[in-house]
Amino acid sequence: MTEREELLGEEYRPIAYYKVFADLAGCVKAALLLSQALYWSPRSALEGGWFWKSMKEWEEETGLTRYELQGARKKLVALGFMDETRKGRRPGTDMHYRVNVQVIQDALRETVGR
Repeated sequence: MTEREELLGEEYRPIAYYKVFADLAGCVKAALLLSQALYWSPRSALEGGWFWKSMKEWEEETGLTRYELQGARKKLVALGFMDETRKGRRPGTDMHYRVNVQVIQDALRETVGR
């Protein structure tokens, strides 16, 4: 057992956060959400890079509130960094997301090129 596991237990896992996303989005909360979305995107069995998460799962993973998540999602969609769509009829539990890697790469190149 590692020191971290002894201190926190197995249920408390860190999530990766890319500061450069905060620079691109102008918002740490959006960067945290995008970082976590990038983690989940390749782990989904859905086609086209789509994955689904409930609001409760996002809250548990990121520590952000529902309203913080809504604001972060809105910002990421407006920037074109993420797409989202509702599948099914249960509000908050049937949201599907896709990270637009090419848009992020273009934004990173533009930022580095300055």
